[in-house]
Amino acid sequence: YFYLNIVYEFVFIKTNLNLFSQGENMSEELSFSMSRLVIAVDLDGTVIDSSHRARFLPNGDFDLPFWVKNSTAEMINKDKLLPVAHVVKEFMKTGFTVIGVTARIMEEADFQFLKKHDLNFELVLHREDSLELDSLLKSKRLQEYFKKSNKLPFIAIDDSQANLEVFDRFGFRTFH
Repeated sequence: YFYLNIVYEFVFIKTNLNLFSQGENMSEELSFSMSRLVIAVDLDGTVIDSSHRARFLPNGDFDLPFWVKNSTAEMINKDKLLPVAHVVKEFMKTGFTVIGVTARIMEEADFQFLKKHDLNFELVLHREDSLELDSLLKSKRLQEYFKKSNKLPFIAIDDSQANLEVFDRFGFRTFH
């Protein structure tokens, strides 16, 4: 259901952009405003299946030390793309600003994986050294990002309800 919703949204946007561009002159102002709109995309569980590297503790909490231990280049290369990745790649061709927003600690192997699979995000907001809850981390990273840029929230895609609530507070149209 989620995949169908995001595909529908993409087709709707693409159709409307085509209608604008079929006019005599697509204004530079419209093009500029499109580049100001941000599509924020989570990585794990949304565009990448990295479940082979994840484990949960008996109390249901995510086992972050296990994740870090299994974030080697060899293990990252076993990750797979999920179907939404294809829609994200299409969004990247439209002129919108597409950023990754992840709770991963991004290492060189992570960036190589993204590049290998043509997931060319303008920027990836990520964990660095923080051990905060994903939703708190993403909120802080987004706040820093929007404070420094002239960009505007547009669409966010994430597999976590708590993270979607963060995106919603920033004004994104969210998809789970």
